[in-house]
Amino acid sequence: MTNTENGLEKHIMRYSQFFATKAIESKLDEGIKKGIIWHTQGSGKTALAFYNVHYLTDYYQRKGIIPKFYFIVDRIDLMNQAVREFTSRGLIAHTVNSREELLNDFSVRQVIHNLSGQREITVVNIQKFKDDPDLLKNNDYDINIQRVYFLDEVHRSYNPTGSFLANLYNSDRNAILIGLTGTPLISNDRRSRDIFGDYIHKYYYNASIADGYTLKLIREGIETSYQIQIAQALKEIEVLKGEVDKRIVYAHEKFVTPMLDYIVQDFLKSRIRFADKSIGGMVVCDSADQAKKMYEVFENIYAAKDGADKLSASLILHDEGTKDDRKQEVEDFKEGKIDLLFVYNMLLTGFDAKRLKKLYLGRIIKDHNLLQTLTRVNRPYKNFRYGYVVDFADIRKEFDQTNKAYLDELQLELGDEMKTYSNLFKSKEEIEEEINQVKEALFHYDLANSEVFSQQISQIEDRK
Repeated sequence: MTNTENGLEKHIMRYSQFFATKAIESKLDEGIKKGIIWHTQGSGKTALAFYNVHYLTDYYQRKGIIPKFYFIVDRIDLMNQAVREFTSRGLIAHTVNSREELLNDFSVRQVIHNLSGQREITVVNIQKFKDDPDLLKNNDYDINIQRVYFLDEVHRSYNPTGSFLANLYNSDRNAILIGLTGTPLISNDRRSRDIFGDYIHKYYYNASIADGYTLKLIREGIETSYQIQIAQALKEIEVLKGEVDKRIVYAHEKFVTPMLDYIVQDFLKSRIRFADKSIGGMVVCDSADQAKKMYEVFENIYAAKDGADKLSASLILHDEGTKDDRKQEVEDFKEGKIDLLFVYNMLLTGFDAKRLKKLYLGRIIKDHNLLQTLTRVNRPYKNFRYGYVVDFADIRKEFDQTNKAYLDELQLELGDEMKTYSNLFKSKEEIEEEINQVKEALFHYDLANSEVFSQQISQIEDRK
């Protein structure tokens, strides 16, 4: 229970979080000190860590042990995001941004630093520590303190031989390490299980979709008229430049301008179609240069317009602006002050904005990164039933390969349960079936006469 501006809020576990927590407890009872929570993107992994701060505090206190909790991230924006969520749920969230701060935290026996007695978690950004070989040399071991690490997004920056993870292991051999990911590494040369241990609990996207915690996606292909237009643009660039690198071609104004026009028109039409001007879009560009050119063209043409077609956009690249600038622009997008984001690699994982409902995919993304990117638009928002992916790059083959690899991994774990697993994307057959159901429902109504149809609909309203 937490106090908010709107009064008291009660925080209740989702069933997937409950069973994951009980699975963690079971592993601890068996003496197993590490493992992976494989829960799909958008299913509440940070919330799971929050609930476990409470649950595992009680678990260890019954044994006369005092736990200290850490949430490990690898990006400053994810640190800020985690701190916001923990704080909003009533935890005291400390942040660690330097080696000295972390060493100091390790040396302090005290696990509660606040006067109110609220439970605490320390959020650690490992970017500050990646190249420090002497980090966390902790020889001051205390048997009465149990450190519990939740490592966020363990499909990314955790190299078993890298300085931070190796030293994290060595800093306290008794520590509990729980990896959180929606897309574990499963290739033969890199497997999350080899680093973090076996899966403790699994909750894949089909269950999350069925439970209403995430949305299915609809892939939207590109209209033929645009494909013809782009083919002509490529010919013109070839005449101007000769044989050049594709990235240079794709960042050329003659290529970018029609692509951007298609995106803007599609985005405006979508707002009309959904009768919702609050939705936002993200454009995943082929390169940083293309993103810069696209933003430049946008500012010159579309940002200057007035009226209903006026849009705003931000360019989010690691070498554009300051961290504070980027942080503010991301917050502005979440709050609906910015309509479109132009990105290359940033914000493709870990970024959570419910109003983001249109993803414009301008390049092929591979393996787990593809699933991470696609699911930026899968968060529930108002009455939306789907997130939408406008596919400039034709990802169908890559998606099928990636999805099959994860389904095969799940097959090994779940066996016959895999029969219930469905696709992330709404299939053509499912869409056609829904259209047929609508036609069947409207069969007895006079669609040719709007006045009669209106009267028939009114009669339905009157009967309610």
